[in-house]
Amino acid sequence: MVQVDIPAAFAMGQILAMAGRESLKMGNRSAGNRFLLLTNLYMSLILAPTGLFLLVGWPAWETMYQWSWVENPQFHSFKALFYIGFLIVMVILGNIGFLMMQRLLLKNRDFLSKAILTLSVILTLAPFLIDIKAPFFIGTYQQYHAGSASLVFGSSFILPWFCIMSFWVIGSFAFVIKVYIEDKFKQHQMVR
Repeated sequence: MVQVDIPAAFAMGQILAMAGRESLKMGNRSAGNRFLLLTNLYMSLILAPTGLFLLVGWPAWETMYQWSWVENPQFHSFKALFYIGFLIVMVILGNIGFLMMQRLLLKNRDFLSKAILTLSVILTLAPFLIDIKAPFFIGTYQQYHAGSASLVFGSSFILPWFCIMSFWVIGSFAFVIKVYIEDKFKQHQMVR
């Protein structure tokens, strides 16, 4: 959901920085560059495509049934640009989250970095409070607001949703673990 994905990109950039925090705290420039590259790869190959897949396939659901104009982007340049802008904003916010967290770690602002990350995760989950039942129904904007949208569990939506969410979860763990392992390896090399 767009309202969730945007703050999630910011939070995931921070999480990736936290996974490499020991190297980042020491100002290890090569590690910082490497982790930023991994953040960009994660945003570009995992997080943004996951959101885009859902936005293209189920635009009303992905926008929590808040905007009818997002449906049917064909032959509408503004709507098509929204989809591209969504991708770009996700990558940029991921980078901002990473770089902000990197600066906080360099300055040993551990409490502030954890507080901002916690707030980012809360802001990621907060949009579900806009309309708590929206994630459970699938249909167009009109169908949802007319009360004729289908439950997601009984629809053909659930299998692609499960597959793309599995892709996102596995990809997220893989990238976080990769940064964490590289951070520990770099720390081990520095101790020697």
